[in-house]
Amino acid sequence: MQTCPDDVRPAAAPADGRPAPGGRGRRAGDIRPLTAVSLAQIGGGFAGGANAAYIVVAADRLGVSAGSLGWIASAFGFALIAVALTGRYLLRVGPERLLRAASGLGVLSAGVMATVPRLPLLVPAAAAGGLSGAVMLLASVTLLRGAASSMSLITGFASLASLVAPVSIGLVELAGHSGGWALLLPVPFLLAVAVARIRPDDSAGGRRAAAPGREAPAEGDLPRAADDVIVRPESEPEPKPARLRRVPVGAAWAAVVVAVAAEFSFFTWGVARLVDSGLGIGAAAVAGVAFPLGMVVGRFAGSRLPDASSPVLRRRLRLAAAVTAIATLAVVAGPWPLVATGLLVAGLALSTTYPTGLSLLVRVPGLPLRLATSLGVAASGVAISTAPLALAALAGATDLRLAFLLPLPLLALLVVAVHPWWTRPRLAVPAPREDPAVTAGAGS
Repeated sequence: MQTCPDDVRPAAAPADGRPAPGGRGRRAGDIRPLTAVSLAQIGGGFAGGANAAYIVVAADRLGVSAGSLGWIASAFGFALIAVALTGRYLLRVGPERLLRAASGLGVLSAGVMATVPRLPLLVPAAAAGGLSGAVMLLASVTLLRGAASSMSLITGFASLASLVAPVSIGLVELAGHSGGWALLLPVPFLLAVAVARIRPDDSAGGRRAAAPGREAPAEGDLPRAADDVIVRPESEPEPKPARLRRVPVGAAWAAVVVAVAAEFSFFTWGVARLVDSGLGIGAAAVAGVAFPLGMVVGRFAGSRLPDASSPVLRRRLRLAAAVTAIATLAVVAGPWPLVATGLLVAGLALSTTYPTGLSLLVRVPGLPLRLATSLGVAASGVAISTAPLALAALAGATDLRLAFLLPLPLLALLVVAVHPWWTRPRLAVPAPREDPAVTAGAGS
C-alpha cells in the first residue's frame, strides 16, 4: 500500500469534531462520493431495467401498440449524447451538485411515469428520466475519477436494481394494480442523494494538497493511477508536459462504444432469442434473467479486483472478448438450455468491460478528466442508440439467430481498440526539486 508523505497528507481533524485546519472537514449528514453514487445508480439502474416491462404496461393502459412507445427505451441513449456535448459546461457547477440535481430530476420523472399519464405528460416525463440517468452517469464518473474497482461496484448496484425492476412491475400487475407504481420503489434512494451533502475526502478522491514549492494540480490533470506514474531521479531532465494525441483517445473511446454495444445487444434481445429457440414467452422471461444475473455477479466480483495498470486492464478486456465470443456461438447455435447458458456466460464476461473501458479512457495522457467523462458518456449514448436497432434490422433481413452474430465483429473491434499499438509512452512526473532561485536567495 502506498502512503502519502507527511507534507501532503491531509491534516487530522481535531478531537472536538471541528473541521481540520486548512481542510473542509466533515459534518453530520455528509455522505461519501462512493455512497452517493451507489444510491443514485440504484435509482438509475432500476429506471433503465424497468423500461421494457413499463412499455408493455403503458401500452396496455393507453390502448396503443408497444412498438409505438419504443422511443422510451431510446430516451436514455439520446440523452447521453446530448449530455456528452454539454458535459464540460455542466461540470462547471461541480459533480456533487450535478448528481444531486440529476437525482431530483429522477424523482420527478418516476413520480409522473408511475401514474402512466397520457402522452402529453408521458413524453416529457420519459425524456426527463433519460436526462436524469445521463447526467447521473456523467457526475458519477467524475466523482469516482474513473477508478475501475469503484466503477465496477456502482455498475453492479445498477445491474442489481435493473434485475429487480421488471420483477417488481410484474408482481404489482399480478396484485391487480398498475405496474407503473413500481417505479416509485427507488425514489427513497434518489431522495437521499438529492438532499444530501456530498463531501469528498481529501485523502481519497478529492484534490490533493500541493507539495512545498509546487502548485496543486488542476482537477482534470491528476494522475489516474499510481501504476501510470513514473518518478524520475533529480539527475534526469524534466520531461515536456504531456500532449494530447487523437489516436489514443479515439482507440479508448472506440473500446467503450463496442463494449457497451455488445452488452446492450444481449440485454435487449436475449429474451427474444430464447423465444426463438422454442421457449414460451413466460418461461423465456424467466430464463432471460441469465444475462443480467451474470452482469450483476461479474460486476460485484470485479469490484473486488485491485486497480491495475493500463496494460493489465487491456489484457482483461481481451480475455473478456474471447470468452464472450464463445458464449455468442452458444447463443446462436444451441437449443434453449445452451442459449440460456451462453447468455449467463456472456453476462459474466461483459460485466466489467464497460467500467474497465472507461478507466482506460480517463487514463489517456493529456486528456482532462472533464473531457474524458464527456467522451465516455457520448460513447455509451452512441452504443445504446445504435447497437440494438442494428441487431433488430439484421433480424428483419435474416432471422434473430443469425442476427446474434453481430456481437462477434464488435468483440473483434474491442480487441483491436485495446491493442498497445494505439498507446503512447506513460506520463512521467518529475520528483520535487528545489528552485535554484529560491536556494540562491536563501544563501545570500
